[in-house]
Amino acid sequence: MSRSIGQLTRPSTDGVAQQCALRRGQPLTVGEVVVVAAEAVTPELLGTLLEPDAEPLVAVGADVYERLGLGHDGTAVVNAFSVRTGRTLDDRARTIRALARRDASATDFFAPGHVRCVRGERAGSDVSAALELLRGAGLAAAGLVVDTGTDDRATRAGGGRLDRAAPPPADVPPLPAPPPPDAETFRAVLGHLPTGVTVITAAGPVGMACNSFCSVSLRPALVAFCAATTSSTWPRIQATGRFCVNVMACGHGDLTRAFSRRGVDRFADVASHQRLGGPGLDEAVAWIDCEIEAEHRAGDHMIVVGRVIGLEAAAEREPLVFSRGGFGRYVPE
Repeated sequence: MSRSIGQLTRPSTDGVAQQCALRRGQPLTVGEVVVVAAEAVTPELLGTLLEPDAEPLVAVGADVYERLGLGHDGTAVVNAFSVRTGRTLDDRARTIRALARRDASATDFFAPGHVRCVRGERAGSDVSAALELLRGAGLAAAGLVVDTGTDDRATRAGGGRLDRAAPPPADVPPLPAPPPPDAETFRAVLGHLPTGVTVITAAGPVGMACNSFCSVSLRPALVAFCAATTSSTWPRIQATGRFCVNVMACGHGDLTRAFSRRGVDRFADVASHQRLGGPGLDEAVAWIDCEIEAEHRAGDHMIVVGRVIGLEAAAEREPLVFSRGGFGRYVPE
C-alpha cells in the first residue's frame, strides 16, 4: 500500500526533461505510477513513498531480469547479500541500489527476501514507458515503482524464489554517476550542430561575440543568450539593463572575431547606428533590441533572458553560420 503522493508534481511531457529528473534522483510521475531510478533510492525516500512495512516493488528490464537469474515467472522477492535482516528501510534501499549495479550478478542476491522484482513488461505500459526513460537517461533499467491508482501492482504481483547459495560479497556501494565528458570532446561533438552568429552590444559602447543565442517565447516575445561567468564584457552589458542582438552577415567572420579579442577597441572602424538596446552594426542581417528579463546561473555560464522591445531585419543579406570551429555560409537544399 502506498502513501498519498498527490504532492508530487507531474513533470513536463518532454522526454529530455523527464530523463534529467530521473538522473537527479527525483520521483517522476508516468501515467498512474511514480518511478524513481533504483540508483537514487534512499531509506528516506522509501519512508516517504511507502507505508510502513510495505514491500517495495522494483521493475527491471528483461535484460536485467535475465542477467540476475530472477526466475521464470516474471517476479521474484530478493535481498542483497550485503544486507542484514533485509527488513529495514536501509536494507531495502541497499538491495534496490544493488539491483541497478551494472556489474551485479545472480550470486549477489538470495531469496526469499524483502524487495519484490518484476519484469517491466508484466507491470503494464506505464512501467514499460518509465524503463525506457531510465535507459534514455543512461541509467540502469531498474526503478522503484509506486502505483498511484487503486489497484496496487506491488500487492498483486506474484512471488518468486531463487534457490541458490553463495558467499556474501563485499558491501554493495551505490552505482557511481558516469564521468562527465572532457571539455575537448564536448566542444568537438557540439560543434557538429551549426549555429547562427551574433554580436551582443550595449550602450558604452560595449559588445561581445556570441553563438549561443536562441528564441524562447512568442507571448511574451523573449530571447536568450549565454555569457561566460568569466566574461569581463557581460557585467558591463548587464549594468545597462538593455542589449542589442546583432545577427551577423555572411562574410563577416573577421568582424565577429574582433568582438572576441581582449585589450582592443572592438568598435574601431565599425559602422554602427544607435538602437533601443545599444549599437546596431550596420552590416548585420538583423537587430533585436531587448531589456534584460531574467538571469540564470548554469554551470560556468549565465543564461540571460531578454524581453524584445524592438527588432528589424535586412532581408537581402545572408546570415553567417558557425560550425565545427569555423565560419561559413548557409546553402539551402
